[in-house]
Amino acid sequence: MRKRLKFLVLGLVAFAAICIAAPAHAIPALQLYSPGAVYDAGSETWITNSSSFELWVVASVKMYNVKLIGALEKGADPNAGTLDIGSSSYTGIGGPNGFTYGNPGLPPHGIYPTYYVKKGIGNFTALTPNTIADFGSSFVWGTTPLNKKGQIKKFQIDISGFSSVHFDAFGYDTKFRFRKAPFSHDAQSGGAVPEPTSMALFGIGLASAGLYRRLRRK
Repeated sequence: MRKRLKFLVLGLVAFAAICIAAPAHAIPALQLYSPGAVYDAGSETWITNSSSFELWVVASVKMYNVKLIGALEKGADPNAGTLDIGSSSYTGIGGPNGFTYGNPGLPPHGIYPTYYVKKGIGNFTALTPNTIADFGSSFVWGTTPLNKKGQIKKFQIDISGFSSVHFDAFGYDTKFRFRKAPFSHDAQSGGAVPEPTSMALFGIGLASAGLYRRLRRK
């Protein structure tokens, strides 16, 4: 009986790990990418240490009312620097060109709540063939073929005074469903920010280990 329970617990852990990891293998509705950035497997994020770079927001389906989020690391002073996204420049607190504290409307994860800006970048409706790929851990610029249908909007990012800025994107598909760039397809300037995938696996492992110990005692 104990052996069967042990295999059951281990099977649940493996199934949970597969469920958490699976979305990273499909091309998401929205994703972020920066040419020249390095994919950090620990945080599942494209990271660049440059303060001036190009950021791509990539859609694989038609998307509407898409927002690009630029979030400061926890504890950062929004008055200490400037974040430029395209032609928009953000600094300080409040107003149309200042930072807001909290969560911009994303599922709880990583650095939130923190100071962030939210820039509307319009709709993605001009999807064309051979435009995008899965810009994830296995993507290599110049090697991985861009053989999937989609649309890319590119933004020049310039950062001064902030050591780290994390980027997210979200919008709505043709059925008015909320869609976001998965945590495994984020982008960031500066040091890596842990995302929930590895933490969730660790938590499941601890919970399963505790359950197994209780079953053994019984």
